[in-house]
Amino acid sequence: LSHSPHFAPFAAHLNFEQSDRPGASLLASMEGKEDVMLIDAMISSGIPGTVKVFKNDEIDTADGLLSSHGFGVVEALALGRVLGGLPPSLQLIGVEIPPLEEGPSPRQPWLEEAVAKIESALMVQISAKNCEQRLKTTS
Repeated sequence: LSHSPHFAPFAAHLNFEQSDRPGASLLASMEGKEDVMLIDAMISSGIPGTVKVFKNDEIDTADGLLSSHGFGVVEALALGRVLGGLPPSLQLIGVEIPPLEEGPSPRQPWLEEAVAKIESALMVQISAKNCEQRLKTTS
């Protein structure tokens, strides 16, 4: 996603980070940021490639988000909420993946579609924030 040409006009305002099982260190990486959009895998009853967007308080009820070590993104965000350390604007984009017991797949046809959906969701948010910033500047 970070190499998408769609994000080029916003590059100076974006910071893409990748983390594998960040646990509580996720809170430190969000410290001081106003707007954060996280992307995480989830396993629920959905079809692989399904994308769900959870905003601020909805994150606590996000069903199916993964944690391979018992302390995943949702748990880290719950801790951050208790400690008062979450950004004012926070979104979690969950991507449905196949059950882990199915094992790795050589081709994942759902993945390309999911990436396009995520890119679209990010562009909507980034464009809205950019519009909001321009309105504040001209007021």
